[in-house]
Amino acid sequence: MSVYSAPGVYIKEESWGARPIESVGTSVAGFAGVAPDPSKNLGVPTVITNWSQFLERFSKEGAASTLLARAVHGFLSNGG
Repeated sequence: MSVYSAPGVYIKEESWGARPIESVGTSVAGFAGVAPDPSKNLGVPTVITNWSQFLERFSKEGAASTLLARAVHGFLSNGG
């Protein structure tokens, strides 16, 4: 039997049953939506590290007017 000497949160792991969810990294974001030029890279996961890469890979003639483009721009502009 456990003894609790102060108020707080205590974790007691049992050796039976389902295992607890382990921590994972949260430094990767994923976006899904309609790209300015959806014919490019259709259905292919693509790593994008800056705004110019997004425009090059997913837009036609530098135009970015979809909600996806605005979300990616906002994410990248704020240090994402």
